[in-house]
Amino acid sequence: MKKSRKESELKTVESQIKGLETRLKYSKNDLENTSRQVQVIQLEIQQLKQNLNDFEPNITIIEDIIRKRNAEIEKIKENMNSVEDIVFREFCVQIGVKNIRQYEDRELRTLQERAKKRLEFENQKNRIQNQLAFEKTRETENNMRRWERPYEKKHVSDPCQTCDFGYVYTSYKHVFDTCLTRH
Repeated sequence: MKKSRKESELKTVESQIKGLETRLKYSKNDLENTSRQVQVIQLEIQQLKQNLNDFEPNITIIEDIIRKRNAEIEKIKENMNSVEDIVFREFCVQIGVKNIRQYEDRELRTLQERAKKRLEFENQKNRIQNQLAFEKTRETENNMRRWERPYEKKHVSDPCQTCDFGYVYTSYKHVFDTCLTRH
């Protein structure tokens, strides 16, 4: 019994060793793959650093060009402002503003405020029109019900008089339907 127990333990240990050897084999493969990937990534990083070094002088040159152009644009704007001030000097004195840009800013603000108020007014007008249409529809329906009730009562209580009242009902119904289609 001791021998079979020892053999069983030995088989278990051998099985564990084989499992560990297999894991070791896969781990070595994984390590090799990871090492290759690290090398590839390091090469890419070196290439990107080289590209960055190549582009830095160009970036500096372009930034200088942009700064110079912005300075030129500012000079041109100042010249334009000077010319505008000369051309519109009398007009500005008459309306009491420092320069034409101040007038344009004020007028632009005024126009924007007017447009905003116009939009608010249009929105309010549309809300009121929608509410009015709704109220007209509701009022028409109420009137129709008011006219239908007596007709129904008359129709049930006195069949002889239905013809005259039916004519009145039909006439009013036609008028109300016409009003509904117009609104």
